[in-house]
This record gives sequence, C-alpha cells and structure tokens, in this order.
Amino acid sequence: MYIYFSKLQSQFEKEYIFQYLLKEVKVEHIFTCLDEIKDFNEKIDEITIVFSGSKDETPITEEVNKLITEVETYNLIHLSDEGLVHNTKIYKNAKKVLRGYYKPNLTKNNVITIPIGLQGGYVNKDNIDQDIEKIYTWSFFGQAYSERSEMLNKLLELRPNLYHTNSSFLSNDMLSATVTKYAYLKTHFSLCPFGFLNPDSFRILETLENGCIPVVKKFVFIDYYKYIYGDHPFILVNDWDEAVEKLKDYISNDEKLLQKHHEVREWYKSYKINLQKSVKTYLLNENYFLDSQFKYQKNGKLGPLVFITFFYWFKIRTNYKFIFVQKKIYKFKQFIKKNLNM
Repeated sequence: MYIYFSKLQSQFEKEYIFQYLLKEVKVEHIFTCLDEIKDFNEKIDEITIVFSGSKDETPITEEVNKLITEVETYNLIHLSDEGLVHNTKIYKNAKKVLRGYYKPNLTKNNVITIPIGLQGGYVNKDNIDQDIEKIYTWSFFGQAYSERSEMLNKLLELRPNLYHTNSSFLSNDMLSATVTKYAYLKTHFSLCPFGFLNPDSFRILETLENGCIPVVKKFVFIDYYKYIYGDHPFILVNDWDEAVEKLKDYISNDEKLLQKHHEVREWYKSYKINLQKSVKTYLLNENYFLDSQFKYQKNGKLGPLVFITFFYWFKIRTNYKFIFVQKKIYKFKQFIKKNLNM
C-alpha cells in the first residue's frame, strides 16, 4: 500500500495510524509531499491519504485536493472532525473512507468510522495477559471544564483515587504519556467523560490499551460507543451519580471486579485484532468483513433516535460562539484560581 502523509500533517496521530490502525498492512512507501510522487519511478494505481480535514480551506486541504486530481484511485483516512463540520466533498470520488467521529448523515456505503485514536506514546508494546495489582479505584487525567468538575466531585468519595488536571489540551502542566500509562496500569476504572465537542475522546483507547476499564456516559439518548466499539463491555451510565453506585458495587466484590477485568481484557484483545484485520481487508479488497460496530453505524444512519440526538447536540446545543465563550470563561477561572493560590 502507498500512503500519503504530508509534511504539513500534524504528527499527533502518527503512532496510532502506523503502529496501531495499519499494523497489519504492508506499507510499500510513505510520501510526504507532491514532488515525491512526481519523482517516483513506479506507477501509483492507488494511494491512501491520511489528512486532518477542515471546514475551510487550509494548506493541507489544498495539497490533498491537488493530489486527488493527480492519482487514479484514492482512499482517505480522515482525522480530527470533532465538531462534525469538516468539508466532506472529497469523499465523493474516494474508493474507501475511514474517519474518526461518527457522523450518521454520511450515508454513502464507502464511509466507515474508526476510533479517533490515542496520543503518541500510549501504544502498549507489551500484551497485558496477566492480572496486574491495582492500587487506585479510579483515575482521570485531563482538563476539568464544565461537567468534568462535577464528575470529579461526585467520584471523590471513592478512594483511593488518582487524578491530575491540566490547564489546556497539550499544555505544559499535562502529565507525560509514560506517567499516565503507568497510572492506568495501576487503576481499576478510568473516567472517560465527553470531549469538548464530541462524546468521543482519545482517553478511551488509551485506557483500554493500558489495562483499565472505561467508565462512559450515555450520549443524550444513546450509547454512542457501540458505533465505535461495537458490543463493548464498558461501564455505561446515565449520569455520574450512577457511576458512583456501579463502581461501589464492583469494589465491594473482589470476584465480580476480577471478572470484569478479564471480560474487558479479553474483549479488547479481540476487538484490536479484528479492527486491524477489518481495516486491512476494507482498504485492500472489494470483499471485506466488518465487525459489529460497523453494522451499528449502518443501522444508525436510519435511526430516528440517533438523528434526534445528533441534531440536538451538534446543531442546537453546540454552537461555536457559545463554545468560544465557554473556553474563555474556563481559562479566566483557571487564571483567577492560579493567582489566588500564589
């Protein structure tokens, strides 16, 4: 397989793409600019383009739009569309599309949704096949904006716990991947609240990759995560009060807790292998097999409850002006808090 991963492309998901998602794919060559393709001495019948899209024109989208006019056949791996607002016209002539973030109104059969991935440094090179001694009931690492502060306050009664909040995404006060991975290995449950715009987050795959059980909340009316992870064994709750009660039940019963760890671990091993095989067969063959999450994705496009949930969240509730103000308020509160503690 030929891959186009531009020099202009963020390196953020590079480990995820090549060491996780495409692990089963034989990559013949990785191109990083258009000149490399022009100078290549072999015919390129098909290429897979990895890119971060955008609502508006950017240098990377300009480059990709130029590239697709110069190749016969192309596949896309589309990253970063958290708000579901990226321009998807480029999908029209693509042979296959893999994208992060489920968007049910994309009705073409050549589009499937994959996990948004994990940050660099979180891929676990060692298979976790044995029970590891756990110290903490739950852990959380990230920004504590909006509902997340409420979540932490409700879960504080369950001890011992471990959490660290940072001021912004990829800020200097963020813990390293090495430290966070070790913390997950020593934790029973990882709190996985929604991202800023979307119910999905890197935290879920980072948690699974490092032997921890995700605790997730329903996305308004639906279990969003089945569209990404299929018939998953996560701890799914309606609200964080319910999370407290469910976690209490597990930590009061050692046998039940151990069984849950085994269930999640065995499920994830199978999920990861099947996802990598699905991606390989999807991109390389006309006849491909798909796991349960892809069947849910197809059915979700026709579901009225899915439509209502997404319309409410992304059209009514989520307004970019509102989000901009919310971010400013959060940063202002962090500034005040920091200065009061000086």
